[in-house]
Amino acid sequence: MVLSLEFPDGGSYDYAVKTFKFLDHELEELEEKRLVILLPFYVLKLRKRVVSTRSPKRRAELSGEMKAILDNLMLTTERAVKTGLLSEPDGREVLEHTERLYKELYQNYDEFKEGDVMLQEYILTYSEEAELRGIEKGIEKGREKGREEGREEGWELAARAMLERGMALQEVSEITNFPVDRLKNLVPN
Repeated sequence: MVLSLEFPDGGSYDYAVKTFKFLDHELEELEEKRLVILLPFYVLKLRKRVVSTRSPKRRAELSGEMKAILDNLMLTTERAVKTGLLSEPDGREVLEHTERLYKELYQNYDEFKEGDVMLQEYILTYSEEAELRGIEKGIEKGREKGREEGREEGWELAARAMLERGMALQEVSEITNFPVDRLKNLVPN
């Protein structure tokens, strides 16, 4: 696309801009191009056809196509989170924006209500699973911290035993990697 800029002094400049027709591409292509943040707009794919259709039967067919698009959109979002293109909170945002836009565009068509329910259920499931993953990560971090504290405690007991046997502070420091100042607190009275 070429934009022509005309300035008050009579000069002009043509500015060439590359265009990208978002809806002409498959979701997998958008994922490859790292455009996953735009996924909510994919519900526009059938909008013109839905608006121009007067037949309930044809709208029901389009609703079936839309459900397939929504399935693919949800899978693409999930994959983008798993591969790190989106964070989990961003994945949830993409899904919530998809649902809001879908509702705004198709709320007046009874044939499309099932798609909205489908999105709501998926978002709820996604949120619950994300929460469980968060809990699991927290538990694992707690376990790791406990292991680290256990190792630390073990080294501290070993350092105390070495000092009680009369080993020099500097030597115990080299063995345990504890600073001498810290070891002074362990020296038996």
